[in-house]
Amino acid sequence: MSGFNPQRDIGNVNELINKDFDPNSFIEVVTSKLNLTGKNNSGAFNPKPYIRTFEYLIENLESMKSQLDEDISSLSISLKNEEEIHKKKIWKFRMAIKAFGSNFANLENEINQVGENFIRVGEQLERVAKEKSRSEDIKELVDYFADFNAGKHDLIDQLKDNGSEGQIKLSYDFLLFFYNFITTSYSDYSSSKHVSSHFCSSF
Repeated sequence: MSGFNPQRDIGNVNELINKDFDPNSFIEVVTSKLNLTGKNNSGAFNPKPYIRTFEYLIENLESMKSQLDEDISSLSISLKNEEEIHKKKIWKFRMAIKAFGSNFANLENEINQVGENFIRVGEQLERVAKEKSRSEDIKELVDYFADFNAGKHDLIDQLKDNGSEGQIKLSYDFLLFFYNFITTSYSDYSSSKHVSSHFCSSF
């Protein structure tokens, strides 16, 4: 057994340790190789090869343990860093969601305000249109009055001959109102009375 070399005869310790490592099987494999070598040598039992072998194994196992501890420490640091990065990403994501919700609420408020502004503008445009129509109606009444006061009836003729049914009725109502108004309120517009009376009877 004096010729036994642990590094040579045992081989690579890493190869003896696998994912299904069993301490009893490991000791059995090592001692079987030692026993096999001892049988090939004559003489009394020599414990030195066993001592050297287990010292060799202990050194390798301690070295492996040290390397494993370093790997675990490195992985722990990496894991901690990854956790911090993950936490920051989660925080940023939550802030983004919160900001999005706030922006969406602001956008919704702005859209509502725009809608309300459109409604107000529409109402104002409607009032302007009504005022414009009213102004045009007043202008027409003034034109009719001036026409009748001058003893003319061109405007009412155009409305009677070319207007719609509603416009014809409106012109009749106007003439009737105009005649009654002049008759009851003024005595100086005889020509207007005559013209309006004539047209009222012609409808």
